[in-house]
Amino acid sequence: MLRGIPQRIPAQLLTTILHLVEEAHTNAVKHGGARNFILVADPVPGGFTIRLLNDGEPFDATSAPGPESGHYGLVGMRERAKRAGVRIFWETRKRWNVFRIEVKT
Repeated sequence: MLRGIPQRIPAQLLTTILHLVEEAHTNAVKHGGARNFILVADPVPGGFTIRLLNDGEPFDATSAPGPESGHYGLVGMRERAKRAGVRIFWETRKRWNVFRIEVKT
C-alpha cells in the first residue's frame, strides 16, 4: 500500500529513497533471514513516510556491527539519508522489524 507519496519527487531524492529501501531489504535477507516484506507509505504533515517491514531475526541498529568489524551498510545508509535530508529509523514491533524513512516535502 503506497499512499500519500507526491506524484512528483525530485529524481535525486527518489533515487536515494530507492537505494535506502534496497539496502534495508538486502540486509534483512542477508543478516536476518527475512522471507516476508511489507512496504507501506503514508502521508504525514509536511511530507510522507515509507516503512519496510520484515519478518527476519530481531534487529537493533544501535548494537549492529559497524566499520570497526568491516560492516559499512548502516553507516552508508545514514550518510546517504543525511545528504538527502531524510531521516531513517529502525525498530522492532512485535514480530516485525521496521525500517522507516521520513521525508519532508
